[in-house]
Amino acid sequence: MTKARRSRKPLLRGPEEWKAEAGESFSQWDRWLLAVLVVDHDGAWASLETALEVRRRGHEFEREDAEAKLCQLADLRARVQRAGLAPAHLLGDDLQDKRLLRKARTKVFDQYVGDRAKTRAMRETPRRVLGERARRGNWAGFPVSPSQFERVFLDDVRARPSYSLKATFGLERRLVAASSASCSRRSLPSTSRCRGATPGSPPRPTTGTSSSSRRGRSTV
Repeated sequence: MTKARRSRKPLLRGPEEWKAEAGESFSQWDRWLLAVLVVDHDGAWASLETALEVRRRGHEFEREDAEAKLCQLADLRARVQRAGLAPAHLLGDDLQDKRLLRKARTKVFDQYVGDRAKTRAMRETPRRVLGERARRGNWAGFPVSPSQFERVFLDDVRARPSYSLKATFGLERRLVAASSASCSRRSLPSTSRCRGATPGSPPRPTTGTSSSSRRGRSTV
């Protein structure tokens, strides 16, 4: 008879709810940040913020990770203040949990937070919010909003936040191909035929038209 397998605890990524108090909801990320805040920084929000700010001066992935956690820390601080609770009170018995503290330190300072582990506050960093505003913030002022055409190019554009000069040549080819495919599906002129044309102007002759026929038409 085989031994029954022990039930494993569910993997906590961070966004899962930890507890709710005084009308505010707190996630596992809040729990980890509070543990580091109270034990390692004596409850001083500015001290933990400074420690995370140091990581912003590192490599790009470190900067993005620090920005996400700083946004979560700011959001947590606002909720704690609205609830009128002390960070140590929120932690309760977790203050004595050394295993939790070790995990919290690892999560906050050593592990990079992936997309699936991010809360809403971590996703909406100032860099991302302002970047989205720069890309799409003025679309309402266009005669025709580009939003209806965005889905044609979205997969190529969102593959990475920016492109080097060398990479833009490949991107341009993919965008032209996507545009041509979209035009074909909608029975519209392809980008090669539309290139250089102005609204209301007649289409250019196709390459299959001979020069003699064009001259013949011009003399009639």
